[in-house]
Amino acid sequence: MKGLLWKDFYMAMKYCRMNMLLIFIFAAGAVFSDNLFLLFYPIMMAGVVPISLISYDEKSKWNVYAGVFPYSKEELVSVKYIIALLFLAFGTLVIGIAMLVKMGLSGNYDWRSYGMLMIVMPSAGLVSPCILLPSVFRLGVEKGRVIYYAVLILVASLFGILGFMEENAGIAAAGNLSITGIGAVLVLLLFDAVILAGSWILAVRIYNRKEI
Repeated sequence: MKGLLWKDFYMAMKYCRMNMLLIFIFAAGAVFSDNLFLLFYPIMMAGVVPISLISYDEKSKWNVYAGVFPYSKEELVSVKYIIALLFLAFGTLVIGIAMLVKMGLSGNYDWRSYGMLMIVMPSAGLVSPCILLPSVFRLGVEKGRVIYYAVLILVASLFGILGFMEENAGIAAAGNLSITGIGAVLVLLLFDAVILAGSWILAVRIYNRKEI
């Protein structure tokens, strides 16, 4: 598994530099803007890195070549989910630092809203890989592009919903976390665990049945 992680990490550093660059560009823009799109789009870009890696795997026939190594299909699938989580954590860290800079420049240190944002962002970022990975393992990257665009629409809709919630419920400017807010966070974390575990298990089952 360690070797698979290093292999995907090196590939990401070579082929997914644009994703990384966009994360930093949008994070810098978020410092001077209240647009939620600038916050969540980089997280989405981080979440789809494993999809790009699978595309390069298919082009190089790695999925066939991997059969000569002592790796199980479960490991070949699991490494993509681990990469997705690592890059989501990286994207969240970059945005988190950007928000700290923004609070420092404005002098408005709203730690409760900041904490809420740090939970909501990776939760939204999980949507893309959790939907796309089983589809891509089943159909391949090329045939899975329809699912990819559907997810883009879904995430764009999510941006709109979050913007509406911010405007009408004051999420970004909430003075404190109420009992309802804490309950919402717990539900969100439970949702994350369920969708991640369900997607992971489904992808493993799909790949186990797939003939390479």
